[in-house]
Amino acid sequence: MRIHDQETMRIIINALQNDEIGLNDNMQAILARAPEPNDWAAFQNRIDPMNLVYLAAKTSDSFALLHCGETDILLHGLREDCNISGVLLELLSSKRLRVTAICRPGNFEPDLL
Repeated sequence: MRIHDQETMRIIINALQNDEIGLNDNMQAILARAPEPNDWAAFQNRIDPMNLVYLAAKTSDSFALLHCGETDILLHGLREDCNISGVLLELLSSKRLRVTAICRPGNFEPDLL
């Protein structure tokens, strides 16, 4: 879902933050794979970076999208940042993984890297 009108996006973000609306089935399924801060999950199909905006609005946490070959990795961060550690840090350090997008709560668009 792409929304280009900033006012419409603000309304949706506020509604998600205030529990007036929920995530759609696709985004609920994505969040279920990495439901808590510091959880991460690998996906064989592409994750739209805009999904990070909705996930961040609903959870009040930051999210990062990482890419490794044909795999997207969703990292559920803390409120203000995403801590990359363990195997993800090893893959990032070896340049087999790269960060492609980050979103913090309240952002209307993800930061694409």
